[in-house]
Amino acid sequence: MEKHKATYEEMISDMKAKGITFNFITVDESIKYLKTNNYYLKLTAYRKNFKKANGKFQDLDFKYLVDLATIDAHLRYLLMNMCLDIEHFIRTKLLDLITMDSREDGYSIVEDFKEYNSTGYSQTMDFIAKNRYSQGPHSMHEKHHNKPSIWMLVENMTFGTLCYFAKFYYLRSNYNSIKHIRKLIGFVKNLRNACAHSNCMILNLLKDTESINPSREIKEINNRNYQIERKYLSDRKINDLISLFYLHSLYASKKARAYNVKDCKSFISRCKRHKEYYQNCPNLKQVFEVFNKIVDTNLKSL
Repeated sequence: MEKHKATYEEMISDMKAKGITFNFITVDESIKYLKTNNYYLKLTAYRKNFKKANGKFQDLDFKYLVDLATIDAHLRYLLMNMCLDIEHFIRTKLLDLITMDSREDGYSIVEDFKEYNSTGYSQTMDFIAKNRYSQGPHSMHEKHHNKPSIWMLVENMTFGTLCYFAKFYYLRSNYNSIKHIRKLIGFVKNLRNACAHSNCMILNLLKDTESINPSREIKEINNRNYQIERKYLSDRKINDLISLFYLHSLYASKKARAYNVKDCKSFISRCKRHKEYYQNCPNLKQVFEVFNKIVDTNLKSL
């Protein structure tokens, strides 16, 4: 059968057919929400957190989906801010080590990185050349493109290239103080990209399709710090969350960490506002407990 563009009324009918109720919000209010706040495909994705019986969702009202979408947006902003903190403080840490290293002149390392990751180097130099905020006869590119310094390069590389550079510099220097960056920064990139692209975070939690083999590093970090049940470490999002929070606790400034814990506590409070909506969502409740435990551990480290 040929598909057609659904009207808002047809979207509502489709949701009702799947067991979604409209007891706590009117149909008119729901249509207005779909028109102005969130779109059908993204909002209805959160339904996967709820149980089904006989092909229909159980105890799922449209209002619950709205609440989850709001919580998810808050979570993305929270995690994105943490990722930006980590990105800034890792750049600072790497450049401090290079500055203090008598073996480095700040220029030969750029040539060596160019050989290690020519794509990342070229992308960074292209960005500097095309940056609309740095053009003209006295621009950064014009002044330094013939012999770029490591300070200019690290300042302008993407997070993805920064991940490569962190691994490169660890192998080059063997500094134990950045071992965790090398091991965990890729997991932080996963979260950063998901948040930047507004992906649904509260989705497919603790599902077999999201299962991974946790690294020895993650297991050791968990044993020393978070002590989360081992069975949860194989969940991709929990793995990435542990990496994010741990790197933030290691490299962010004390003030940034204090702000982060405050924001996390506010987020946790928001999650509890309508906790009765999710009494029959065990995976949601379990992941929330894990998140709460990670936040409490970071709070104790301040």
